[in-house]
Amino acid sequence: MPKILTIVVTYNALRWVDRCLESVVTSTVHSDIFVVDNGSTDRTADYIAEHYPTALLYRSPKNLKFGKGNNLGLEYAIHHGYDYVYLLNQDAWLMPDTLGKLVETHCAHPEYGILSPMQLKPCGDDYENLFNVLVVKRNPVFVDDLDSGELK
Repeated sequence: MPKILTIVVTYNALRWVDRCLESVVTSTVHSDIFVVDNGSTDRTADYIAEHYPTALLYRSPKNLKFGKGNNLGLEYAIHHGYDYVYLLNQDAWLMPDTLGKLVETHCAHPEYGILSPMQLKPCGDDYENLFNVLVVKRNPVFVDDLDSGELK
């Protein structure tokens, strides 16, 4: 089984944190969780520490922003021998089989260095608007068919 680290950078994320982190915890493929809290003032870090004690929590006293926060997690992953790293936004969540499908796809296509799942609207029946414009419409050969779940 591959060693996977999911990195979540938070800033005042209390309203999203349960759905986000719970989706990683209930994934069909295990992933450790590394949270970088960017100095939240809404008790996000305390909540994570209390409700997700297995998550690795880095409390930054200031807002490092998204990039620097993820870099801390990536550095941790490198130093601790992770096979895969998944960057998950604080207001997003995984479908239960997302990590498994990504690992499966990488094993079938090791020439791919970076993979991303399809990014859907919260209702799950269509692609997220910006993802649709920047990825789907520009790269239709790589788009997952929402009805069949198969690559075109």
